[in-house]
Amino acid sequence: MRKLPIPSVLAWKTCVSVILTSPKGIIRQVEGLSAREEAEYQARLQAQVAQAGRPAIEPPVQQVNFIPGQSASSEKVVRIEGTANQASLPLPQDTPVLAPTVLAATSEDLASVIHQASGNVISIQANPFTIGREPTSSLVLPDPQSARRHAQIKQITQNNGEIRYQLIDIGSSNGTFVDEEKLTANQPFWLSSGQVIRIGHQKWTFEQK
Repeated sequence: MRKLPIPSVLAWKTCVSVILTSPKGIIRQVEGLSAREEAEYQARLQAQVAQAGRPAIEPPVQQVNFIPGQSASSEKVVRIEGTANQASLPLPQDTPVLAPTVLAATSEDLASVIHQASGNVISIQANPFTIGREPTSSLVLPDPQSARRHAQIKQITQNNGEIRYQLIDIGSSNGTFVDEEKLTANQPFWLSSGQVIRIGHQKWTFEQK
């Protein structure tokens, strides 16, 4: 049997030195990557890690909590998911700086409801604009005669471009009234400026610009 030559001590030291001082070169030789390909691979990997750490942001949600005798508090709630550790990951160095987003003109503030007792003005921004005791409603009413999901106001753009609003009672137990006439459940009612909406003990005047 032929004996294979044993590498000298100098050859072993040289091999160990190459592995310790040039780990990227060893990876390139094993994976068949060039120096440029390896640099591009590292850049893509860093970008993916940074992208994974960015929290997802939902669009704002209109919500008004109305308490009789107090000013209505209107807020746009933004829910942010993700942990602080994820959000603190650095952004890729080559990420371009973008100009701020310019919001397009919307139909916000075209219509509102005015509480007769307090004078609070609530702008109808959400579509549909939901009303009830449910905490997620656009207009939260603590009135005991209000259902959890009582009614909703929908914005409708007609064929001629005119914007109008419909009030719909969505099956409440005590009903929804316009100028003291009870609406038929789940039947849209076209609103006009000056009409009075009553839900439970709460009266609201609808106004459209």
